[in-house]
Amino acid sequence: MFMIGYYDLKKIYDDDRKKETFLILIILFTTNHLIHLLFVILRFKSHSKSIIINGPIEIGGTIHGIITFIPIIIMPFILWNYKHLSKFLYFVVILHLLNLSSFIIKTFLSKVKPPEHPAYHNQFGILLFSVACIYILFRVYVESKKIKLQDCQNN
Repeated sequence: MFMIGYYDLKKIYDDDRKKETFLILIILFTTNHLIHLLFVILRFKSHSKSIIINGPIEIGGTIHGIITFIPIIIMPFILWNYKHLSKFLYFVVILHLLNLSSFIIKTFLSKVKPPEHPAYHNQFGILLFSVACIYILFRVYVESKKIKLQDCQNN
């Protein structure tokens, strides 16, 4: 997220080295979450609990978790297949990162129960992801203003 905030997604896609680094980070994030899913499945199995509860598979206990997990898995394939950044891909990546951040913030927030369990590391995570979201939204706004200004100058 900070890479997109710092460089902007358009500049990342213009530079092969940055694009490769970005893709590697996305793949590492996906791999981490696949391992996490494996641990969740093994935890349920070791506690003799069924992963299937009332029909659908529960990942994170919410539909938001499922909606967030699926793009985590498919995003590396999408980014790998798109050689150039289109408006649609730009929108998808930014939306994915904001959705992902909101889910992570919600997860961290559920673990903070002041005063008996302040979970300072989770509070720090909430702050970090909130700043990253604001930073990305600011960069998207600045870049969109640059594009509009360039379009006006070209006409």
